[in-house]
Amino acid sequence: MTRLRYFTGVVSLVLALVPSCWAEVVELKNGQRIEGKLSAATSDHIFIDVDGKMRAIKTETVRAVYFGDVGRSVDGRRERLAKAQADARLLASAVSIYSAHMGALPPTLATLTVPATNAKGQTAGPFLRDLPDPPEGWTPYSYRQAPGGRFTVMAEGDGTQVSIP
Repeated sequence: MTRLRYFTGVVSLVLALVPSCWAEVVELKNGQRIEGKLSAATSDHIFIDVDGKMRAIKTETVRAVYFGDVGRSVDGRRERLAKAQADARLLASAVSIYSAHMGALPPTLATLTVPATNAKGQTAGPFLRDLPDPPEGWTPYSYRQAPGGRFTVMAEGDGTQVSIP
């Protein structure tokens, strides 16, 4: 609850300081981006004016809020690459947490979406609610194990590859 109040306070302060001529972007946890003019924030909702229509977005669904010039590329390549990098880091973190709990790497990425019981009888997870969808035009995220407990999470698209770690 304290974190939510802090988030609301920061958003409210920034709303007061950001020039009204700039557009803001609210990025949701599902990857959707909503561009408009932020007008208010409460502990439960962020209110954004999109083409003259006010939208209320539940704060629990928000991943990030970008203020001012969000530095978007004309063709969206930069945004797709950033999403793929963030998703790959998320997947790699979940693999590491699973591995610490189970003492071994997960057999597949899908394993991260269900609870797992280790040899000591301790249950943890799911480590991810859902596997993230890759950016449009990108390959699905893949996972490869390597000797020594190492692994790689990767995806390809827009003529590039994201590979973590």
